[in-house]
Amino acid sequence: MKRRLLISGAILIFCLGFIIGKHSEITQIIAKELGSATPTPTLTPIPTVTPTVIQSYQFSVLPTAGGGPRNDIVEVQHISASKSVAQVGDDIGFSVTIKNQASSKKLVKQLCFNSTAGNFGCTMDFNLYPGQSFNFNNSGRFTSGGAKTVWITWTQDGQNFYRPVDGRTVTVTIQN
Repeated sequence: MKRRLLISGAILIFCLGFIIGKHSEITQIIAKELGSATPTPTLTPIPTVTPTVIQSYQFSVLPTAGGGPRNDIVEVQHISASKSVAQVGDDIGFSVTIKNQASSKKLVKQLCFNSTAGNFGCTMDFNLYPGQSFNFNNSGRFTSGGAKTVWITWTQDGQNFYRPVDGRTVTVTIQN
């Protein structure tokens, strides 16, 4: 009986600790559900997130670091495409590496792949610690021909989207 009471008490304390630890996340979810009067856009495929430690590059903090969130994330390996020319409907892979050049941890609420033909996928909620780099991969298909330009944006609040410092674009030609 004493052992059962001890185990029950430990489980209760663990559950209470877990709920207290997740309090801010739970509060944000509830506030978002109750207070959101505007519909949230539906996003399509989630890019593959592959943590990468880039040791061959030694980047110092760019002069634009600080002064607001827009200067905290830098594109260290510029966006690239697996193909420069493709047919309508072909899968094209895209890859980019970003780095947190701020002196504090950054919550990246979303990192999105955008194109002149529209958004084609966002990651959701991840942290970047000071100096930490992440490589992101995504693929997209285009349904019409022409030159398509692709770039990334990121947000820490889900409202204000920024291009990374030194962010570039890549252009692919889609043939009919």
